[in-house]
Amino acid sequence: MTDRSTTAAIRLVRLDPTGSDRGALLLFLTADDFDLSDPVPLFDLRIAGSHRGHGLGVPALRALTDHVFRTLPEVTRFEGQTRDDNTAMRRVFGRAGWVKEAHYREGWPVAGGSPRASVGYGILRRGWETGTTTPAPWDDSP
Repeated sequence: MTDRSTTAAIRLVRLDPTGSDRGALLLFLTADDFDLSDPVPLFDLRIAGSHRGHGLGVPALRALTDHVFRTLPEVTRFEGQTRDDNTAMRRVFGRAGWVKEAHYREGWPVAGGSPRASVGYGILRRGWETGTTTPAPWDDSP
């Protein structure tokens, strides 16, 4: 069962889209296709460099997951991706109850360098509700 006791440390705060938050919000929303209107939303979680390494990743991901499943009843699964070399985020996904579902070779462009693999993770609503995970079927040979 997923331990949700740490989600209390994260507080989601509504931004002011017409005030001082406007520029940063527009950049964030248009830099990547962050679209929670899709029946299977995909997100981009970024923790500022000065806050990395302080144990915020798992509680932040759990808070975001809780928010999506509590406020969007039509959503049955939630997806996220990270680069293959982002081992910290990959551990965060696993510790938060998400399951690795995909490994896209050279799927993440890198400015000025060779592309990296993109690793996809997902969580199902039923797994979130029960605190269980269903492994992805990796042996899918015909």
